Amino acid sequence: MAGPSQPLCNTCNQIDFASYFTPNNDNNPLDEGTLIRGSKPVSLGNRHSVRARSTECAFCALATTALDHPDNSLKESDDGDVTIQSLLIGSANSNPLSSTTSDQSFCLKVAVRIQWPGRIHHPFRLIQLLETDARSLGLWPQLRCRLPSPSHVDISLAKRWLEICLTQHGGKCSTPGRRPEERIPSPQPVDLLTIDLANMCICEMPHGATFSALSYCWPSDSSRYLVHWTSNSKALFQAGSLEENFQRLPYTIQDAIACAREMGIRYFWIDALCIIQDSAEHKEKQLHQMDLVYGAADEWTLTRAPIAGVIAKMRSYEEALGNFTNRDISFPADYLNSFMGIQAVLKEAMQTDFWQGLPERILDQALCWVSRGSHSRRAYQDGQVRAEDPVFPSWSFAGWNTPVTLNTYLPIARHESVTDWFIVNGVGQAVHLQSEARPEGELRYSANGNKDVTPPDVDVFQYLRTVVPRHRVNPMAPEWKAAKILAAWTTRAFFQLDGTTQSLNGHETVFTKTLNLAIKDANGVVAGCILLPPDFAEDCRINPMRCEFILITRALRSKYSQFQRSSKYYDVEVYPDRDWCTLNVMMISKLESGLVVRVGVGIIHEDAWVAAKPEGVFLKII
Repeated sequence: MAGPSQPLCNTCNQIDFASYFTPNNDNNPLDEGTLIRGSKPVSLGNRHSVRARSTECAFCALATTALDHPDNSLKESDDGDVTIQSLLIGSANSNPLSSTTSDQSFCLKVAVRIQWPGRIHHPFRLIQLLETDARSLGLWPQLRCRLPSPSHVDISLAKRWLEICLTQHGGKCSTPGRRPEERIPSPQPVDLLTIDLANMCICEMPHGATFSALSYCWPSDSSRYLVHWTSNSKALFQAGSLEENFQRLPYTIQDAIACAREMGIRYFWIDALCIIQDSAEHKEKQLHQMDLVYGAADEWTLTRAPIAGVIAKMRSYEEALGNFTNRDISFPADYLNSFMGIQAVLKEAMQTDFWQGLPERILDQALCWVSRGSHSRRAYQDGQVRAEDPVFPSWSFAGWNTPVTLNTYLPIARHESVTDWFIVNGVGQAVHLQSEARPEGELRYSANGNKDVTPPDVDVFQYLRTVVPRHRVNPMAPEWKAAKILAAWTTRAFFQLDGTTQSLNGHETVFTKTLNLAIKDANGVVAGCILLPPDFAEDCRINPMRCEFILITRALRSKYSQFQRSSKYYDVEVYPDRDWCTLNVMMISKLESGLVVRVGVGIIHEDAWVAAKPEGVFLKII
C-alpha cells in the first residue's frame, strides 16, 4: 500500500493490508453475532510505541490520527494495546435486480481501537480506503470501502439508482414489517411551498408533483443566512431570487441545491426556505404535515392500518423515533410540532394517544429511550435552559438535544408494567395514563426466583389535587398538550456510582458520546449499568456518588442474537441471570421546587433492587 515515499515500520510491514478489504478473507474470518462483524484484531503495540513510530511509518501515523480524533474521549495519558481489524459494515446486491451472492457489494473498513486488559475497550475509529488505492490493489468497483474522488462522482449513476428504487423496489424501500396489502401511498401535503430549481425561486408546489426534501438545521447565527420571512417572501417568489442570494445560503444548502439540479430534480423542499419562519399560522400548518412532506418526498409509504400487539407497536415507534431524532430542526421550540405529523400516523396505527411525543399505551417502554449523542438539554431560542420550566420535559426525548434509540442499549422482548403514571397540567389537574405493557399471563415469581417489585398498595389519588377521568381528556387540547409534568407512584432506591465502566461488547460504536457506568450496590458489587457522559464519570471517579433511582418497568431480555446472549449488565456471579430479572430504572435529580428531572435510564438486577430496600414514592418529573 505504501510506496518509497511512505515507508512502513517493521510491525506494519508484516500486515497484508489489502486482505483487510477482501470480504472472503480466510486469514481473518468474519465473526458472527457481534454488533459489527469483523476480523480478529491484530496488535500494533501500545499507543505510546505507535505514536513514536508515526513519524516514520505511514500507517502508524494514520492510526495515531484516528485515535487523536476530537470526538474521542481518550486522554493524552491513556495508553493500551492498539489493534486493527477489518469490519464488514454492510453488504448489498450491487445489481439491484440480482440476488446472487457473487454479485454482492461489500462495505469494509479498517478499524483501529485501544484495548486495556480488564477495562472497557475504546470505540472503533474507522479508516477507509481511497478510490485510487482500491484500483491499484485490483479491488473490484463494487467494493464500497473507499472515499470517492469528487472528480469521479458519477451523477448519472446516482440517477439510475434512484430510478431503480422508484420503479422496481416497490414496498422493499418503504416501512419494513408491513404486509403489501397494508401499504398505502403517502397522502400529498397541501398548501406546500417549495424551491423551483428550474427558476431558482420559491413557488407553490403543483398538485401531484414529485419533489425531494432535505432535513437540515440552520446555523444558530441565522441572521447571516437567507431565511424565509414575511418581509422577504414576495421577493423570494421572483424568478432568479435564490440565484442572486446563493452565497447567503449555508454551504451544505448550496451543495444540496447544486446536486439536486444535476440529478434533474425540479422541486426541492428545505424547511427554513419553504416555511415562513415568522408566520405562526403558516408554520403551525406546515409543521403538522411533516410526515406528509418527508413521506411524499422520499417515496415512503405510511401505514395507517392498526398495529396489533405490544411488540409490533414498540417496533413501529422505535423506528419512527430513531429516524426523526436523527433529523435536525432549525428552531428548538418547533421540535415536537415537527413530530406531530409522524405522530398523527402512529396514533392511528398504534391506536394510542401521545404525551410529549411518547405513546401512552406503551409508555413504560417508551420512557426507556437512551441518548446516542451529547448529554445536553434542549435550550430555548435564546440559548437558555430553565430546569423548572424547560422547553420540553426531561422525560421526553424532545427535552434533549440528541438522537435517541430504543431497544438497543438493552434489547427487550417484553415488559411488565409496575408503575402508575399520571400527566399533570398547568392548573394541577391530573389524568391516570393507561398502559398495556403486560406479560402474557401472570408472572410466577417463585418458579423462577423472581421477586415482587411492585410499589406498596396505596390510594395514589391522595397525592393529586384533581384527577380527571381519562375519557374526558383530549391530549391535543391546549391545557393538556402543554402539560410537562409526569407523575409516578413507584419505588426508589439508592446505589453507588464511582466512575467504573462496563464493556458494551461492541455497542461502544453506537454510544460514542457516553460511557457505560457500573451501578454498584452497598457492597461494591456491580448491580447494573447506565449510560452517562464522560465528564460525569470523571466526577464520580473523584468523588463517588450515592444516586437516586426510580423503577420504570420490569423487563424480559431478548436473547435472540449471540451479542444479546453474551452481553453482561451486572455481576452474574452475585446476581444470577434469569428471565424477568432485569429492571429498567430512571436516575433522577431533585430540584429546589421538589420536582425531579431525568438524568438517564439504566438497568438494575431485581435482587439488588430488593436488597437496597426500596420504598414507595410519589414524585413529579419535569
